[in-house]
Amino acid sequence: MTTLTPERPLMPAGAADAVMELLFPTPDPHLHDPDGFATERLGLESWSIPRRIRESVLQNRHTAVPACHESAKTHTAASIACWWEEVHGIGEAKIVSTAPTGDQVKALLWGDIRSMHNRAGLRGRITLDARWFIGDFLAGMGRKTADEPDPKKAMQAFQGVHARFPLVIIDEAGGVPKWLFDAADSIAANANGRVLAIGNPDDPTSHFAECCKAGSKWNVIPISAFDTPAFTGEDVSEQLLELLISPIYVDEMAALGTDSHIYQSKVLGKFPDVSDDALFPIRFIRRAQQVYRDGELDGLQRGGFGVDIARYGDAETCVYRNRGGVIDLVDSWSKQDTEETADRLDEILGRSRFRDLGAVIDAVGVGAGVFDKLRRRGRNVIPFGGGERAMRPERYPNRRTEILWELREAMEDGRVGLDPDDAQLEAQLGRIKWRPISGGRVEIETKEQMRKRGVKSPDRVDAVAMALAAPYASSETNTHLVDPPPSTLTSDLLERAI
Repeated sequence: MTTLTPERPLMPAGAADAVMELLFPTPDPHLHDPDGFATERLGLESWSIPRRIRESVLQNRHTAVPACHESAKTHTAASIACWWEEVHGIGEAKIVSTAPTGDQVKALLWGDIRSMHNRAGLRGRITLDARWFIGDFLAGMGRKTADEPDPKKAMQAFQGVHARFPLVIIDEAGGVPKWLFDAADSIAANANGRVLAIGNPDDPTSHFAECCKAGSKWNVIPISAFDTPAFTGEDVSEQLLELLISPIYVDEMAALGTDSHIYQSKVLGKFPDVSDDALFPIRFIRRAQQVYRDGELDGLQRGGFGVDIARYGDAETCVYRNRGGVIDLVDSWSKQDTEETADRLDEILGRSRFRDLGAVIDAVGVGAGVFDKLRRRGRNVIPFGGGERAMRPERYPNRRTEILWELREAMEDGRVGLDPDDAQLEAQLGRIKWRPISGGRVEIETKEQMRKRGVKSPDRVDAVAMALAAPYASSETNTHLVDPPPSTLTSDLLERAI
């Protein structure tokens, strides 16, 4: 008689459940709840604007966010990246981000991603060079726009990224070229792919602006300062409120002109109007600011100064220094008489590191007295008169028009770098108008004409334009110029300095 014995279990208790979980994993509870992930897993405070952006990425393949300054757009994008990688299976999701500069990639977006990752104890590790590894799997990476200077090769590199759940984040999207948007589309070509483009709406000629137009494939979420809690009264913590755009900043930008492009972009979250009669188109301004950021020019040259003189009223005296095309504000002040201004300029020009550098000074009107005082004190000052005859009278009616047009051309060609943090200069650049006149010449509106239409005097722009001539001033004498280019000073004004 055969005794029947119980069958030996095919696998240990619980192993079947483990295999089933491996083959058919339980969906993450936040798979369809990015805002809940942000609050419950990342410990972030939820409020209306980030909630709308997260929901859009969940529901739409393409999301564009043209936003005002300090509206938490990059921080929100970082939370979306963390959610995306964590709720999908290991090896199934991949994040690729790009931005115009390395600092914008590593310090901003990926700095926030790394901070959230570490604080929440998410899987894998994130390196300082903006790469997210889970084991040996590269789950995410950030690359600046210029990592590969050849667009064709760069696009091929981006197209080589494949995943079941791809997410592309384009930060500071206004400075990202169209071919990179095309590359993002190639990465996120499958049904699960998502592309999020965020940035200030600075440049109306950018591809980001095209994406944000009505009728595009993008779900557009514009953000104005007046949509944020300081203006809507939305109930948020004081800590969050301190991180967002404030009424103080809005008032400061309004003082530059509510019709200025900087106010439209950084406060209203709108792409500025494109005007054919703008002397300095926004794309020229952005080019000069990018040259400054990237250090494309030799900013270690001795160079020289450009000085626009003011006395009372809302005008200001401005001092800019040009070093190989890199032009920085040295000082500015207002409501001082000519004696006080001369003393202050004398102190600046007498500093050991500035000694003997040429200073081109507006020596007409109120500036004449300042020029004379500095000249008597032995400073290397060179007079400038905007109404004097141009070096090329066949094209320009006067010297001011000539040097301003030369500044325009230098900005367009990438021969000038301007500080992107100089908001007053940026606003003034965007408000000067010009028009063609007979004989193929150009005419730039005067300060008086600008005042009549309610625009303040562009003192900073004039000082920057004069600074372009400063490197050609002789360090030995102020009676001549060394190898004068077309933008140098007229002989009759120079004779006044002898």
